[in-house]
Amino acid sequence: MIEPNSLVGNSVQFETLSNVWMVAIYPLIAFAIIMFGRWQGFLKTKPVTAAIVVLSTLMSFLHTLGVFNVYKEIIGITPTIGETFHWLHVGAL
Repeated sequence: MIEPNSLVGNSVQFETLSNVWMVAIYPLIAFAIIMFGRWQGFLKTKPVTAAIVVLSTLMSFLHTLGVFNVYKEIIGITPTIGETFHWLHVGAL
């Protein structure tokens, strides 16, 4: 476990390969599946490939929201959604 004081300005450093998994790679995986499927001929219809793209986008968004729980465990603070995503609002503006 990383001590909170060992991080500069309470921000997680992405200098080690152990934090690479925090980057969502679902669109890259979806692209590879679609290209392989089209090449092999088992993804012939566009609705199937569109569903794969939408699913990978949704998974990336959920991964992005969920990764802040990991930050909470690493640095010991819990940023609110409003602090993390200043453009995301709940309720009336």
